[in-house]
Amino acid sequence: MKRALIFILLLLTPMVAFGAFDDFYVKGTNARDDTQIITVMFRDSTTGQGKTGLTYSGVTCYWEQNGDATPTQLALCAGTVGTYVNSGAAGTGGGFILINDTTMRGCYQLSLSDAMLASSATKNAVMITLVATGAIDVKVRLLLVNVNFRDVVRMGLTALPNAAADGVGGLPISDAGGLDLDTRLDTNIGSRMATFTYTPERGTDSALLAANYTPERGTDSALLASNYVAERGTDSALLAANYTAERGTNDAALASTALSNATWTNTLAGYLDTNIGSRMATFTYTPERGTDSALLATNYTPERGTDSAATAVNLALVAAITDHLATAMELDDAKYRFTAAALALAPGGGGLTAIEEALAAIQGATFETGTDSLEAIRDQVDAVCGGAGEGKVAVDHNTIGRVTTADGVGVSGATIRAYLETDYDAGIYTLRAATTTTDTGQCLAPLYLDDNVAYVLIIGKLGVYGPVKLEITP
Repeated sequence: MKRALIFILLLLTPMVAFGAFDDFYVKGTNARDDTQIITVMFRDSTTGQGKTGLTYSGVTCYWEQNGDATPTQLALCAGTVGTYVNSGAAGTGGGFILINDTTMRGCYQLSLSDAMLASSATKNAVMITLVATGAIDVKVRLLLVNVNFRDVVRMGLTALPNAAADGVGGLPISDAGGLDLDTRLDTNIGSRMATFTYTPERGTDSALLAANYTPERGTDSALLASNYVAERGTDSALLAANYTAERGTNDAALASTALSNATWTNTLAGYLDTNIGSRMATFTYTPERGTDSALLATNYTPERGTDSAATAVNLALVAAITDHLATAMELDDAKYRFTAAALALAPGGGGLTAIEEALAAIQGATFETGTDSLEAIRDQVDAVCGGAGEGKVAVDHNTIGRVTTADGVGVSGATIRAYLETDYDAGIYTLRAATTTTDTGQCLAPLYLDDNVAYVLIIGKLGVYGPVKLEITP
């Protein structure tokens, strides 16, 4: 009875989700690097069946390589079935996605990070733990190896040739078995050396040298005497018989073939005297200016200098004018002006003070620039004489607009003058019509201008507005 109860309890106990085997993952370079995806299965903690409906936000993942002091959390994110997905930068992995709730109930894909599979001389496995609410913990261990099981030629081992055995670039094999490379090498090398012939040319074998070598230069005196024609050396007899000295220490030869120092010096001097003399005879030099007083007196006409009576007089006059200007003028703000003392000596007397008093008397005690200046008087005359004009078309503020300041306030007393455009452009300022403005900036009287004729209007008030140029054709 007890055994039956124990058996039933075992059947009802949820199965622990440990992998039944370890998976192998290659740490070296191969097609699977940087895109490692594994499939894990979650079981429901109550029924033991596949757990469905999990998402990355409800799952926590930690991993550690054997010997790590602290587990590392793998940041998860939404994944895509069959696609390696990074939660951050390239190689961070973390993509988590349900494969199919119907055909693969409880199975999920997980993208592993590069750090989880990193190479290490002391760490050869990584343990992964995944935890979710309502599911049994998932634990997977991956063995990390340095060979590529998918490489059918050399398993990723670069010390081996990457070619099939017995092929081009591949490992040699014994077709019949029991390959004896030493015997094969000895036999083949011996057979080839038997047909090799070497004809010595030079060496250390005296007999060969005597029979096969024709010496040109060496240390064998007998051979040198019979086969070598000396050209230069230290043998006096050979030098006397076979060597024609050109330069050396043989006094007799030098005396008979060389010029003496005296002969050479005299010859060179004569050559120089003859050639330089002939060229100097044809050379003519016409002096223009120099230090020869006689030549200067006959060939040079002075224009300026200190040796001429006319020049002395002219310079004295220039100096006198300069002295007068220096006392009569002064520099004021980068401009020269006559001094008050110079103005006092002007014809009529009184100087600058008299001029200022005369101008003040002309102005009067009630002088106003805006109404009493020459320009203001001209504007008033134009306003009195203007207005009508000679044309038939009335032009006023309804045509050209009011005269206002920038803030829209009417300008009172502004003058509006009309000129023919052809005259104005030619510098002829014949007034055709004129008017002024009221307090509101309107024309006091219209300008009567010719129809279909181009005019230039000059609008302004001294110190207040303009002048402004306006082109119109009525």
